[in-house]
Amino acid sequence: QQALQRSLFIFLLSIQPIAIAGWLLGNALTAPLSKLTEGAEKLSGGDFTHRVHINTRDEIAILAGAFNSTAEKLRGLVTGLEQRVEERTTALTRRTSQLQAATQVARQAAAIKDTSALLNDAVRLISDQFGFYHAGIFLLDENNEYAVLQAASSAGGQRMLARGHRLQVGKQGIVGFAAAQKRSRIALDTGADAVYFDNPDLPNTRSEAALPLIVRERVIGVLDIQSEKPQAFASEDIETFQTLADQLALAIENARLFNEMNFAVQQLQQTASQRTREAWGEISQTRSHAYQYTPLGIQPVTRETLPSTETGKLN
Repeated sequence: QQALQRSLFIFLLSIQPIAIAGWLLGNALTAPLSKLTEGAEKLSGGDFTHRVHINTRDEIAILAGAFNSTAEKLRGLVTGLEQRVEERTTALTRRTSQLQAATQVARQAAAIKDTSALLNDAVRLISDQFGFYHAGIFLLDENNEYAVLQAASSAGGQRMLARGHRLQVGKQGIVGFAAAQKRSRIALDTGADAVYFDNPDLPNTRSEAALPLIVRERVIGVLDIQSEKPQAFASEDIETFQTLADQLALAIENARLFNEMNFAVQQLQQTASQRTREAWGEISQTRSHAYQYTPLGIQPVTRETLPSTETGKLN
């Protein structure tokens, strides 16, 4: 009995230290797992910056390192996707605004029937809507040898107009290239293209694009746009500007046909008026201006009704 009592007393005294030691050991074992669980919850909630720090040297520390590596990769992927979405959104917004501006320019240009007014308004609208400091329209001459500047929006372009500026097709500048090759061309102020910007009238040009004006597979001119910004044109922009150039080409051709039709109508009117005057002259020569009294009233006298003696007097 004494031994049993002594053992029971020792057992009761050791329960508390054993419980405390067990609790401490349990915390030491479960704390890393709790950190991993918390990190997984934050990662699933979208917090890709959270990292798990475990200072042990066991398998749990290896698992924590793998968790942190995965979180870093996910963060990089999400950041890259966000940047791509932002870039695509910006590009889409820019493309939409360009299409809206191109539609407005084409709509206003189609309503103008005078060729000269059409060209001047078109270059002004292109500069205003797209923010280019120079826009010019070249039309080919009768022999398709030179592209002659017909309208320009900048002060330098006006000086070029006054000089009768023209470029030889296929041999001078990107305008001549676009007219000869029937395709658009972009030039930047770097590399071999820098030679195109040696123009004292347009010294601020850093980017230039030339787009052919084509009607029924025939080049009638070139739309030339220039910017003060380097790398101002991308391939996506050229598609928009080429669509605008095609619409301008149709508007220019329609204006030409309208003017030719008006000229033809005027010629027909003049011819008809002349023929009418000639016909009335012939009729007036064959009719007399004599009248005679008859029982039926006063009647005009014709050569057929006059006696032969009176005919000589009438003549």
